[in-house]
Amino acid sequence: MASPRSGSVGIRSRDLAAPDSRRQNDAAPVRTAAVAGSAPEPTRGIQMRKRIVAATLALMAAMIGSLGTATPASADDHFDVTVRSTATGMCLAPQGESLATGVPIVQVTCNGSPFQRWDFVDHDDSIFQIRNAVSRKCMDVAGRNNNGTPVLQWDCGAASNQRFQAGTNLPNFVTLRSRVARTSSHCLDVPGGVATEGAAIQIWVCNRTPAQIYGVFPV
Repeated sequence: MASPRSGSVGIRSRDLAAPDSRRQNDAAPVRTAAVAGSAPEPTRGIQMRKRIVAATLALMAAMIGSLGTATPASADDHFDVTVRSTATGMCLAPQGESLATGVPIVQVTCNGSPFQRWDFVDHDDSIFQIRNAVSRKCMDVAGRNNNGTPVLQWDCGAASNQRFQAGTNLPNFVTLRSRVARTSSHCLDVPGGVATEGAAIQIWVCNRTPAQIYGVFPV
């Protein structure tokens, strides 16, 4: 075999002179200095893993504790929703944005007013009390389950006049059946399904027309 030429990459005699012993002697102090005064690397890794596991278990315990104290009904309440007629595209609100007891619930042009926001407070089996977000008063059927009975704003209470059953889970497009006197034959209704500004809401025999279907969705 020909010897490597001068200037080419090759193996020179001085490169073969005890390279291993020199490198080992140089490396040893560096290795010692890196770990001096410290715990061995495997021990530090185990300690770190233990800390992570402990922190994770503590977080899980806190989460489970908070779930245990939650009220079951709160999951079915719906706050700050609008009630919009599918027949007219208008929103329900107390007449004149009034705080007074006994004013009619009417349909008005949706404009983002806080008086057009409602809280649906669940009373089991999708039966709700519908409470205005500003006046804190509830929709109330002012009488029996007769066609044309008006719906007013009234102090919230336990009377069946203030209970309405949604046709499906919220938020959704729903009919709102009045449960006055424990009945369910009449629904919240826009008279004639006509888009008249300020028209007073009533109850009417449920007929599944757009005049009785409302979009109940978060603001």
